[in-house]
Amino acid sequence: MDAVDGNICSGGDRVDARDFEGGRNRNQEPLPSLSEYIDADEYSMNHPRRGKVLIFNHKTFDDKLEVQLRRGTDVDRDKLRLLFGRLGFSVDVHDDLSFWQLRETIHKASRGDFTDSDCFVCIVLTHGDEGMLYSRDSKYRTDAIWTPFLGNVCPSLAGKPKLFFIQACQGNGIDDGVLVTGREAIDSQQVLKIPAHADFLIAYSTVPEIGRAHV
Repeated sequence: MDAVDGNICSGGDRVDARDFEGGRNRNQEPLPSLSEYIDADEYSMNHPRRGKVLIFNHKTFDDKLEVQLRRGTDVDRDKLRLLFGRLGFSVDVHDDLSFWQLRETIHKASRGDFTDSDCFVCIVLTHGDEGMLYSRDSKYRTDAIWTPFLGNVCPSLAGKPKLFFIQACQGNGIDDGVLVTGREAIDSQQVLKIPAHADFLIAYSTVPEIGRAHV
């Protein structure tokens, strides 16, 4: 293995990483400590607390946005609050926040100490376009929801699951669905309609605008 002297390897390549000394970075800030081995097959879910859930529920919007009232969203909100409460999470619900209020709420949460928590969950119920979400008074980029919880911003969540669920459109297209016959009703020839995009799990190796991860 090439020896490292400062940021230069003996082979002549520059090391693309921060300098570390004695468990601290060059700014002399303590490094976050992982709660499990980095090569573990599963996350540790044995912390004293399950974790926090933030639910941002948007039903009404300012007239200037020209989007419709989201009828039924309060039912989704209440079911999610009940579900995650039963799972042992601390659930905070926020209705119809402005972007400034939403941003402040997220940043306040990201400054919290999650050392004793298993994970963090954020749920957004709103209108959306591709790459954009709606607050009560404006549109904002989707990454405004999750970037405050990156490991270098919220170190007590480093190495822990950070789950983000977004119930929002990503454009004006409509999934027309596909007609199928129900297995339990073959004799009666019952015809069902399911979304054409059903049963997909799509995972990307990088997030939008990021080409690759260099570690």
